[in-house]
Amino acid sequence: ARSHARETVVYARFWVQRKAFFFLTAVILPTAVLAYLGGAAILIAQGTAPNSVVAGSESPLSFLAGLMLTMMAMKFSYTDSLPKLGYLTMLDWYI
Repeated sequence: ARSHARETVVYARFWVQRKAFFFLTAVILPTAVLAYLGGAAILIAQGTAPNSVVAGSESPLSFLAGLMLTMMAMKFSYTDSLPKLGYLTMLDWYI
């Protein structure tokens, strides 16, 4: 014999909005500045631009390596504030 229990169904609607300005100022703008500095370091290493970006006699390639480490640290800090997904987003491809 089957007993028929009474089920209650509840419907809810949530409105969720992302804060795009936060990601523009905290993620995209600093990453763009680092990418610009990296491009300048490559031009300096090629000898096509004067050495005004890299301080002293430091090698532009070591400066570029420091920028890459900075980008990786920023990537790890950004992943804490973003939802975990099983695929790459546009932000992942940008960084």
